[in-house]
Amino acid sequence: MEMAEVSLDQVRKEFFPNTVGPSPRYNRENFQAYLREPDAYREFEQWKAQKDQEQPAPVPAATLPLEPREWQVWKTLKNNKELKTADQFRKALKKAKRKIGDWGNDILGRADLLEGIDQDEFELVIASGRDIGFSDARTRREIRERAYQLGLEKCPARVGPLLREEYEDQPNGEWLLVDMEAVADSDGDLSVFHVGRDSVVLWLDADIGHPVHEWDPDDRWVFLRRKSV
Repeated sequence: MEMAEVSLDQVRKEFFPNTVGPSPRYNRENFQAYLREPDAYREFEQWKAQKDQEQPAPVPAATLPLEPREWQVWKTLKNNKELKTADQFRKALKKAKRKIGDWGNDILGRADLLEGIDQDEFELVIASGRDIGFSDARTRREIRERAYQLGLEKCPARVGPLLREEYEDQPNGEWLLVDMEAVADSDGDLSVFHVGRDSVVLWLDADIGHPVHEWDPDDRWVFLRRKSV
């Protein structure tokens, strides 16, 4: 059977309909349910074989110079040093009427929440792949390497839940990925925090943190501003 061209967005919508945000996570529960259907599995295998045979298009070079630059601080986040453990963060978020997704809760219990505990505040910058010079999808490794060359740094893991607690006026539909050291979840998959608003619900959740996973150029990341720049 000849397979029609299938875009990545179509795959996301068809295979992972329950995801939310500008660049949905590959929802493993939806994916496994999809593959349990024999016809769907064969269709997926045919689609995958076709995509594997395609020659990748040339990757355009980034459009910005590599010299570090001064970034505008988006938010100065106060560091609540009394919050040190996952349970303390869970209680604080519950008190603030925030919601924690299953994946977010999973890595919250596994992340190093003491990293950065001595800092009084964190100067946060939002940058997308496009902001750092990419016009096409790039891997997380490429995005991080270029961001760091331009004067940004990774966040301590505690920035994720701290930001979720404080960022009360987040616009509906906005989802921000936190650039941090990826945490292996209970399935062994690397994940990072993301914070988002879905209608009236303010979420702390997790998304793919694998270094070779590709992100769209308009997906937005939270970094630290490097103070030495």
